[in-house]
Amino acid sequence: KVDFLANGKLIGTAPDAPYSLTWSNVFTGDYQIIARATDKLGATADSTAVTIRVFPPANNQPPVVAFLAPANNASFDAGSSIELWANAQDFDGVVSGVAFYQNGNFVGSAAIPRFSEMWTNVPIGNYTLTAVATDNLGATTESAPLNITVKRPNSRPFVNFAGPLDGTSFTLPTEIGIDITTLDLDGQVVR
Repeated sequence: KVDFLANGKLIGTAPDAPYSLTWSNVFTGDYQIIARATDKLGATADSTAVTIRVFPPANNQPPVVAFLAPANNASFDAGSSIELWANAQDFDGVVSGVAFYQNGNFVGSAAIPRFSEMWTNVPIGNYTLTAVATDNLGATTESAPLNITVKRPNSRPFVNFAGPLDGTSFTLPTEIGIDITTLDLDGQVVR
């Protein structure tokens, strides 16, 4: 057999003569290719290396990018940590990184797939988030924007007895009126 290697990684094997290979879906870059022959007793020999360069198409296609999280119109409590996660692909090269922005301000970036960044201690506000993917030739694409709201955490309501007073005694038959006072600092008591 003959194994074919590019930059030390196996790209295919030809088990029979004439020992040829068609290498498909090659990315832009420089490659050193060798052929490694193996005889029936397991001895191997490498060819001299051939160096090739693969150029991008005349018109480099920019990458594509879309948010996976958070969901559009999601709501969070102030101080939350929010994972910004995007899917990015480049069909004629590789994605070299994804940068994340809130209202046009840089939040962080990720250079390897799973392109994600944790945005921590987020303050109250309404935010428009975007992700910008860059490919290995510098072409960029901005995702569709998504909107999130970060609000004050919901506080618990207060409830206290106004009557009867603690320790009050009643004699049967009787009706007992129970009165309370309630307060909700960031909304209203509904029941």
